[in-house]
Amino acid sequence: MSRPTLEVADIVRRTGSSFWKQQQSHLAWPHRKVLDAIVRCRTAALSGHRDQCARCGHQAISFNSCRNRHCPKCQGNARAKWLAARSAELSPVPYFHAVFTLPHELSALVLQNKRLLYDLLYRTSAETMLELARELQATPEPFLYFGKMSSFRLINAFKNAAAPVNVIYSQWLGYLDGSHTEYFGSDKISGYRSDPEVNFVYAHTSGHAPVAHLQRLAAALNPRKLVPIHTERGEDFSQLFANVVTLNDGEVFDLA
Repeated sequence: MSRPTLEVADIVRRTGSSFWKQQQSHLAWPHRKVLDAIVRCRTAALSGHRDQCARCGHQAISFNSCRNRHCPKCQGNARAKWLAARSAELSPVPYFHAVFTLPHELSALVLQNKRLLYDLLYRTSAETMLELARELQATPEPFLYFGKMSSFRLINAFKNAAAPVNVIYSQWLGYLDGSHTEYFGSDKISGYRSDPEVNFVYAHTSGHAPVAHLQRLAAALNPRKLVPIHTERGEDFSQLFANVVTLNDGEVFDLA
C-alpha cells in the first residue's frame, strides 16, 4: 500500500514543538509521550527489523513501530477491523446522523459531574429520538427537510419512506440552474423541483435582504452611524441611508 501524501506524524513534526510551547499548561507528560511516539514511529529512531518470506526467501528491512495505542499508523489495521465488525452489525435500513449538544455555559458543570450529566444527556436524547420517530410514523406528510445541497441522500431516504417530502430550500436559487456543478448535490436538489414525490418550497434566507427591508430596519434603529460591510459598492449606501460612514480596509473607526 502506498504511503499517503500527508500523515499525522508529518503535522506533528512541523508544528508539534510550537503547539507544545503554547499549550503545555493544559497538557501533561503522557500527551507529550504520545506526540513523541507518533513522530518516531516507523523511523530509524526506533531501529528496524528484517522480514523474510518463508516461501521464496525474499528479505525486506522495515522500521519498528511505536505500538502506542494513540498512534494512527499503528492502530490503522485494528481500527479497520473494528469498523468492519461494527458495520456488520448494522441493519440494512437508512441511517441519519443526529447530534445532541449541551450549551457552552454548562461545560464547567459537566466537567465536574460527568457521570450524572452525560447519563442525563443520553437518556433525554434517546427519548427525543423515540418521540420524533413516533411522530413521523403517525403523520409523515408534515415532515420538513431543511439542509444543505450535499444532503440529498437523506431526502431520498425519507421520500422512499413517506411521500411527499416537504423540502425547504433556502440558498440562492441560481445555484440550481445547472451551471454550478462545483456544488455537490445541486443537480439532485434541482431535480426535486419537478419531482411529484417532493413538495419543493423555496425560502431564501441567506441574509441578503432587499434594500427596502434594510431601509425599514435602519429607520427603526435610527443609528448615529451606519457602516456598510460585506459589499462591493459601499459608496452607494449614502444615497439610500442616513449617517453613512464608508471605511476602507485597514481603517479604524472610533465608536466614542
